Amino acid sequence: MSAATKLRRVIETPGSFVFAPGVYDGLSARTALEVGFDSNASLLQTGAGTTASRLGQPDLAIASLPDMVSQADMIANLDPSVPLIADMDTGYGGPVMVARAVEQYARAGVAGFHLEDQVQSKRCGHLSGKEVVSRETWLANIRAAVATRKRINSDIVVIARTDALQTRGYVEALERLRDARDAGADAGFLEGITSTSMARQVTNDLSPWPMCWNMVEFGASPTISSNEARELGFKLMIWSFATLAPAYLAIRTAMETMKRTGRSNDSPEITPKKIFEVCGLAASMKIDEEAGFVFEDLIRQSYILGDLFGCQVEVKIKMADELQRSKTMAEMRTVEIEPTEEKSVEEERVAAPLMGEKASLQQPPKSPPPEKSFFWKVVRFMQDQWFLIALVILIAIASQHQVPQEHQKLKTEIVSYLCVSVIFFITGCTIKTQVLVDNYKRWKIHLFVQLQCFFVFSLIMFGVVSAAATNRHFMDPGLLCGMLLTGCVATTISSNVVMTGQAHGTQALTVVESTIGNFLGPFLTPLLFKAYLSNDAWYTKVLPSEPGGYAALYQRVFKQLGLSVFIPMAVGQLVQYLLPGPTKTVCTKYKASKLGSMALLIIIWQTYDQAFASHTLKVLPASNIAFLVFMSIALFTLMLVVSLVSARFWMGRADTVAMCYCIPAKTPAMGVPMSTVLFVGLSPALEARLQLPLVIFQGMQIVAGTILTVPFKAWADAVEGSLLNFDTVSGKAQVISDMEDIVRIDVQSQTSFVYFLKLIKARNHFRNVLTEEARKEKEARSSACNGHMSNVLVEAHREVARIHLTGNGELTSVILNT
Repeated sequence: MSAATKLRRVIETPGSFVFAPGVYDGLSARTALEVGFDSNASLLQTGAGTTASRLGQPDLAIASLPDMVSQADMIANLDPSVPLIADMDTGYGGPVMVARAVEQYARAGVAGFHLEDQVQSKRCGHLSGKEVVSRETWLANIRAAVATRKRINSDIVVIARTDALQTRGYVEALERLRDARDAGADAGFLEGITSTSMARQVTNDLSPWPMCWNMVEFGASPTISSNEARELGFKLMIWSFATLAPAYLAIRTAMETMKRTGRSNDSPEITPKKIFEVCGLAASMKIDEEAGFVFEDLIRQSYILGDLFGCQVEVKIKMADELQRSKTMAEMRTVEIEPTEEKSVEEERVAAPLMGEKASLQQPPKSPPPEKSFFWKVVRFMQDQWFLIALVILIAIASQHQVPQEHQKLKTEIVSYLCVSVIFFITGCTIKTQVLVDNYKRWKIHLFVQLQCFFVFSLIMFGVVSAAATNRHFMDPGLLCGMLLTGCVATTISSNVVMTGQAHGTQALTVVESTIGNFLGPFLTPLLFKAYLSNDAWYTKVLPSEPGGYAALYQRVFKQLGLSVFIPMAVGQLVQYLLPGPTKTVCTKYKASKLGSMALLIIIWQTYDQAFASHTLKVLPASNIAFLVFMSIALFTLMLVVSLVSARFWMGRADTVAMCYCIPAKTPAMGVPMSTVLFVGLSPALEARLQLPLVIFQGMQIVAGTILTVPFKAWADAVEGSLLNFDTVSGKAQVISDMEDIVRIDVQSQTSFVYFLKLIKARNHFRNVLTEEARKEKEARSSACNGHMSNVLVEAHREVARIHLTGNGELTSVILNT
C-alpha cells in the first residue's frame, strides 16, 4: 500500500487521527523516524523549515517548486511507508503550475499537500500583512489539483488551506472552504484560528469533512495538544515548527559556547557513530556485506569503532583508495573490457579516482553494436504481432473447418460465458477498485461515448443504408436491415478491454464505458432500430410484422452481463484486495494477463466459425459481401477519426486511446441475440442475413484495432515535450504537446472560456511557426537556425505565460521559469 493510500484511508476512517510533526531535512526526518514516528504515524515537510534550512531565507514564497520537490523526494523516501504531508504554498502559479506541482509531488512519494489562497508573494500564515486572491482564482487551483490527481490515478490527499480569516473574516473563510470541499478537496485547513471556540465552530460547520489544525507555538493560534485537537473535532494536526525552533536553539547555544570557550559542548553520547546510525549506517553496512565489499573491515576500524582523529582517518582513506585501485586494475588486466556507453564529463571525473585516471582514459574505443540479422528481425516482429498473426491463422482455420451445425449453439454458449469471464477476471485482478470508481464518476465522458456510439453512429449508418437502398437490385434487403441493426447496438466489451490494455490506454475507462453501453443497449437498441424501420422503406418488408417479446432479450442480456462481466470482475477485485502481492506477481512476472488476449482470440474464432458454418457467404452475391467489407472499413475509420479528434481536445492521451476503441466498436454478443428476439418467425436464412453485417464489422474492427495497438501504444507512451529540449526538430516540435496539455488542464479547472480561446489561438499560431521553422531547419541544418528555433520556442512559452497571467489576474512570473 502506498503512503498516499495509507493517509487517505486514515482520514476516511471514523475515529482515526493524523499527528504529523514538521521536519525539513534528512537529519530532522531521520530523528523523527528514530523516536517512533514510523509507518503508524505521519510527517510534515514544513515550507518555512525547508526555506530556512535549504536557502537560509524567511518564509516569503522564496522556495521554488524544484526546491520543495527535491527536499520532499529525499524525506519521503527515507521510509516510503511513512506518509509525508508537504507544503505546496500557493501552487507556484495558476492551474497549469498547480497541475505540474501535483504530478511532481506524487512522483516524489508525497502522500498529501496543502494548497493555500494567498497571493504569489505570500508570507507565513502567522505573520501580519497577508493578502489572498479571489475565491474563484483559488478554486481554479483546487480544481486543477483534484483533476490532476484523478488523471494520474494517485491517492495523494488534497488539503485546501485558506488564509482569508485575518483579512476577509470568518464567513468568507468558511464559504471558501465549503466551495473547496465541493470542488473535490479531501480536507480543509483554516489558518490562523484565534480561539478554541472558533476551532470547534469550524469543525461543526464543515462536519464531517476532515479538518487540519496547524500548531505553531507562540503564533496566532492557541497552543493545544493533539488530544485537545481531536476533542475539538479535527482529523489532522501538523506541527510546523516542531523541529525548526529546537534546532535553532541548540545550534545557537553550541555556537555561543564555542565562540566563548573555544570548545564545543557536545554530549559524549552523541558520537559520529551515533549520528551515522541515525542516518541509516546499519542499512548501508548491510549492503556492503551483501556485496562483499573489499575493505569492509578497514571501514569498521576507521568509523564504527570511533577511531576518528584527523590524519589517521586521512591515511586510512588513502589506504582504502589504494586497495580499491589495485583490485580494480587487477580485474582490468584479467577481464576483457566490454564496450560501454559513453560517459559524460561528470561521470569521467567521478570515476577517475576509483579506477585510476590513466586506466579510465586508455579504455579501448567503443565499437558499434552488431546489426541484427534479418532472421532475428522477423522473430522480433512475430513476437510483437503475435496476436494479429494468430488471428489470421484462426480465421483461415474457421473458413476451412467448422464445428458441426448441431453443436454451434453449445459452442457459442460456452465461449460467450467462459472466455468473457476469463477476460474480466484478469481485468478485475489488474485494475484498482478506486480507479474503477473514479471512472464511473466521469459522467461527461459517459455522455460523450454513449451519444456517439448509439446515436451518431446509427444516424450515419441510416444515411448509408438509405443511399444504398436507392437501387433495389443492388443490395439484399436482409443485409440492409442488418446494417441498421449494427449501427444501433452497443460497443463491444471483451476486445475493447484487451486492446485498450495492449495500446496502453486507460483500461478502467474502457471497462466502465463498455459495461454502461451494454447495460443501456437492451433499452436503446430496440427503440432506435424500430425508429429507423418506421420509414416503411422497401427493404423493411422482409421483416415480420409481429414484434417479438423483450422479456427474453432482457433475461439473456443481463444474465450474460452478470455471469460473464460483473461477477468475474468482482471476484478479480476481491482476489487483488486479499492477495495484492501474489496477484501482481502472477499478472506481471508470469504474464497471466496474456490469458485475456488468448480468450479474445477464441471469441473471434467462434464468431467466424459460426459465420462460415451458416453458408451465408456462399449464397450472397460477391458485390454485396464486398460492399459490406468496404463500408465496415469506411465506417470504422470515420468513427475512429471522429472519436480521436473530438476526444483529444479535452482528454489525455491514454483516455483518448480508450475512446478510440469504445466509440467505433460494435458487439455481436448483444446484436446476435437481439436479431432473433426482436421479431417472431424469422427464417434461418433471414436471421443469418441480419447477423452477417455485424459479424463482418466485428472482423474488420478486430483487425483494425489490433493493428492500431502499435501506433497507439507509441503515442500514449510518448513523453510530453520539454521547452528545454532544443537538440532536435522533434524535441522542438513537442512544445505543441505542452501547449495542448495547458489547454486541457485549464478546461478541467473550468477556467473562463475566453481564456481557453486565447490559449487555443496561441497554440495554433506557434504550431504554424514551429512547422515552418522545422522545414527551414531540415533544409539548412545550420547552427544559426538552431538558435532561431530556440528563440521561437521561448517566445511561444512566454506568450502562453502572458495569456495565463492575464487570465488569472495574478502578477507572477513563475511559469516563465518552467
